[in-house]
Amino acid sequence: MPSETDLLRDDLFYRISTITIHVPPLRERNEDIQLLTEHFLHMYAQKYERPITAFLRRHISACLAHPWPGNVRELQNVIERAVLLAKDIRIEPIDLPFDNGALPEGSSPAAGWDVPPNMTLERY
Repeated sequence: MPSETDLLRDDLFYRISTITIHVPPLRERNEDIQLLTEHFLHMYAQKYERPITAFLRRHISACLAHPWPGNVRELQNVIERAVLLAKDIRIEPIDLPFDNGALPEGSSPAAGWDVPPNMTLERY
């Protein structure tokens, strides 16, 4: 026999499941990777009072090529880690967990990425 908690959960589920919104995985939304990366970089630089102002092009390529099995939460954790580990005003290869910062095979530079004025892209 189900407990009262189980019944409440079923009831709540049916009440809130009136409309289902499908959100594709992050790996299918490269344009969101750019926006989220910029957002998380700014957010964590402020939160930890770190003067991070640059994100190298090779890191953008690595972010775009990564499959993001953990979706947005994984991207958020990667950027937070990078901000915390950065020893300079820019994110370095060692700060990202993608094979020690190396670009995934077959990836290309992220040319044409719109960059906000407070964030610079540098060639590495």
